[in-house]
Parts: sequence; C-alpha cells; structure tokens
Amino acid sequence: MPSDNNAPLAPDVTSNRGGDPHNDVCNLYFYVSKQWSVDVGLCGFRADGLDGPEISPLQVASYVDDAAPSVKQVRNVSTDIVTSHTAREANYAHFGWSIDAIRIVSPWTISRIGATNRINEEGTWYTRIAKVACLKVQVVPEDLAPAPEFEAATEAALSLPTARERFQAVYGALARW
Repeated sequence: MPSDNNAPLAPDVTSNRGGDPHNDVCNLYFYVSKQWSVDVGLCGFRADGLDGPEISPLQVASYVDDAAPSVKQVRNVSTDIVTSHTAREANYAHFGWSIDAIRIVSPWTISRIGATNRINEEGTWYTRIAKVACLKVQVVPEDLAPAPEFEAATEAALSLPTARERFQAVYGALARW
C-alpha cells in the first residue's frame, strides 16, 4: 500500500471515459494493486484447512529490481453453480475457487488435513458463484526472489542430518510461512 493513503492519484489513474463509475473503480484498483504488489511483495497461503484458504501474514517473495506484475483492466462477468461433495470443497467454493482447483490435493495437503483430525463431512452442497473481474494480474516467476527469512528457514531445515529431522523442520517452516 502507498505510505500515504490520502495521496492524490497519479494523472493516468483518472478515468476519461465519460464518468463511468465502473472505469473509475477499475482504474483505482489498478493503481492500488500495482503499488501494493511492488511495495509489499507476495505472501503464501495454505489450502489444508476445512474452512477455506488461509493467507500467511509473512512475505515469501518480492519482485527483483524494477520488476512488477502485468496488471490489465478487464470486464468479465460470469456465473456458475459449483456442486461439491465434502465440507472442505463447499467452503473453498464459497471463497470462489473452481471445483477443479479444489479437487487437486497434494499428498502434503492430505497429510496436513489428516493431522488436524477434523471430520470432513460428506454430502452435497450447491454454491452459486457470480464473479466480476476488474483486473487480470500476471506474474512472471523469473521476476521473483524469495524473501531472505523464508530462504534462510528453508535452507536451515534442509541442512539437518536425518530425513526425519529435515521433514519435520520443513513441515514447521512451511506451516509458519
């Protein structure tokens, strides 16, 4: 976020399309999102809970040099009905995840879900989703560098002598980040 929330917008942020409020909102989002992504960096998220994704408060990566994401204004409106068969799938659908993304679960995530001993109720849930996209953001992986603290924690975990210690340390580091 910009350090001064009341700072005037840059001249190219104002809309010149006849005062359409949608354009004004998208232009403002464009300005704020671009500043946030450059100033703050990127945080990770965990998808192992039953209640929905959990965003980490810790930064795992930042942009190198003057790199920035590609941010484009779009006007996409779509509706969909998602049919899910577990409580976890339903909760993630409520956050806007597609059913295809929800059902791709790695062995790591399955072990994390199992470790919490929470019951993943089975049944049928229907979620109607209306999505309105104002922005399309693309990040090039080569433009990113790991946060030094994240890199140090990962390297420290991987330098332990036994596989069991490495696994537990990596598990702990990723749980934090």
